[in-house]
Amino acid sequence: MLKNKNVIALAGVIALGVISSGAFAQVVQTQNGVAIPGIGTTVTFNAFNGALGTLTDVRLSITEHLSGTLHVNNGGTVPENWINVFGQASATVHGTGAQAALTTTSTVSHTDTATVLNEILTPGQTLTLPAFSGVTSTSTIDLTSGIGVFVNPPANQNVVLDATGTHFISGSGDNDINYGGSTSPTVDVTLTYFYTSSSTTTPEPGAYALVLASASVSIVGLRRRRSLKK
Repeated sequence: MLKNKNVIALAGVIALGVISSGAFAQVVQTQNGVAIPGIGTTVTFNAFNGALGTLTDVRLSITEHLSGTLHVNNGGTVPENWINVFGQASATVHGTGAQAALTTTSTVSHTDTATVLNEILTPGQTLTLPAFSGVTSTSTIDLTSGIGVFVNPPANQNVVLDATGTHFISGSGDNDINYGGSTSPTVDVTLTYFYTSSSTTTPEPGAYALVLASASVSIVGLRRRRSLKK
């Protein structure tokens, strides 16, 4: 009977995108399908390119997914009742070293409940519940201070995030009821840099006033010259 299954794997491709609106822009990096391991794995992203502008916000978002199949079994010698069985997973993704403040955690779970109150299983009977998928949970953190450690230069080229987590199967019912099955939790990790672009500047209000004043002087001077010619 499987009560706890840990899988160590790394899958997915990093997607990189740059979105710009006027002087404000963002760089988005995503890696999907990172399996939640019991002892940890790493996800690596590029540091922010300081040549693009001034970094103002670093956002870490994770979306956790859970799928699998659950079952209950009567391991006793007499009929026994079961009430529910559930699979649960939690994931934590966090920076390392000087970037450790960037951390967020999510928890996702799925529960199957007996179709009738105190459903009876005969001795040795195993009941396999329908497969499930599409269960998700999302968590986000924003850092707006101490974010110089994410800028290159002088920081390293990469931002290394640790992905750790646990998942288990449990339930409620009589003493000899066993709970098992198979669950496959994964997490999608997105790292976003928000910044003000160094290539696009917005004039201050005083600059607009100065331009208008200069234009007015030029128009008056032109009218005076025309009057003298007459």
